[in-house]
Amino acid sequence: MQSEAGSAQFNNSLIKRVAGLVTKVSDAFAFPLRTSHYIELVNPLWSTHALQARVEAAWDETSDSRTITLRPGLNWRSHRPGQHLRIGVPIGGQHFTRTYSISSAPERNDGCFTITVKAIDNGRMSHHLVRKLKVGDYVPIGVPQGDFYLPDAQPVLPLFITAGSGITPIMSMLRSLVLQERMPNTVHIHYAPHTRTT
Repeated sequence: MQSEAGSAQFNNSLIKRVAGLVTKVSDAFAFPLRTSHYIELVNPLWSTHALQARVEAAWDETSDSRTITLRPGLNWRSHRPGQHLRIGVPIGGQHFTRTYSISSAPERNDGCFTITVKAIDNGRMSHHLVRKLKVGDYVPIGVPQGDFYLPDAQPVLPLFITAGSGITPIMSMLRSLVLQERMPNTVHIHYAPHTRTT
């Protein structure tokens, strides 16, 4: 007699094969585009040809930095604490892409993640994200990348040394340790050019 886990695995496999076949047939009718391009018109988060995220919330951390909560679409895979991703934004008829560290823990239970961005002098992308991005906007994103992440093994006495925006991947790591309830005795040294926070 087949186990429940084996039955569920077979059903999931069958559903994926049927969905793949339906997509292949519908793509033939959607040519030269794909079905995903039309689904994107209904909800950009449902598209499979491009990964997008919707801005769910944004709040100012300081006078020139903002934390943005993003809800990723299909094909998103969770990050490891400390990783980064690419974000694209159209500005003035051109498409700009930059890399930002994820500042939230992967253990969030709402399916979202955050980035924290500081507006840099003459930085088109950072100024757009900090000053002009609104709740409800969609932005193209990449998948999480990078080898600078929290190891699976419990750090004994971690020491974090950061400066400027280098604090964001560390915040992801610390938040993850707190949510996993395995926060060790930790030292964090952060360099800032002044004590002002606003």
